[in-house]
Amino acid sequence: MQDVTFAIESRTCTAVIGPNGAGKSTLIDVISGLQTHYEGEVEVLLEHPRRTGLMHLACKGLSRTFQDVRVVRQVSVKENVLLAESCPRQEHSYMALFSRAELMSERSKQLLNEFELDGRLAEDAGKLSYGQQKLLTLACALARNPRLLLLDEPLTGVNPILRHRALSVIQSWSSNGGTVLFIEHDLDAVRALAQRVLVLAAGKLIYEGNPDSLSQSDEVKRAYLGTK
Repeated sequence: MQDVTFAIESRTCTAVIGPNGAGKSTLIDVISGLQTHYEGEVEVLLEHPRRTGLMHLACKGLSRTFQDVRVVRQVSVKENVLLAESCPRQEHSYMALFSRAELMSERSKQLLNEFELDGRLAEDAGKLSYGQQKLLTLACALARNPRLLLLDEPLTGVNPILRHRALSVIQSWSSNGGTVLFIEHDLDAVRALAQRVLVLAAGKLIYEGNPDSLSQSDEVKRAYLGTK
């Protein structure tokens, strides 16, 4: 990535779009401390990811999803959410589950109800469909009421009805003071959620501004919208 400079205002929803290979997931990996950057400075929640790493940032209030599905397939839907509600430093200790056996938060219960997963709490997460697993990862990301939410294509593979519900949940969380940075290819979803859009192409930031003004940028037209 080259000369990518921007700031995310708290309590806003920002979308990251761009062609495949533009560097979108790399950007979120760097912000979350999963991937090391060697030039420039990154500050997240008053911390520096290169020095602190993902786990520290997670305990500070950062939560994220990934492009691929990342659930604990061998344990139940409910246990996945209970693990998500715990401090990430305890993620691999099932003592966290035993000590909180019936204490799933009301927020998590509501999320699972919205995503029609409340009737499958006892099922192993690995038995859910791909789209349902994506929704479970979103529920887990929101379960801890994070200060900063990073979403990497959260709607991919989700059926249209539940996709609409997921959009509503993200929109509601953002409207109530949550800070969101999300990657998405669906421009209708971008316009519905985001107050601001960042467009990446070949590792460079080529546009930053209002989603409604995307089509007015000649560089965005050439690099992403497929027009001249």
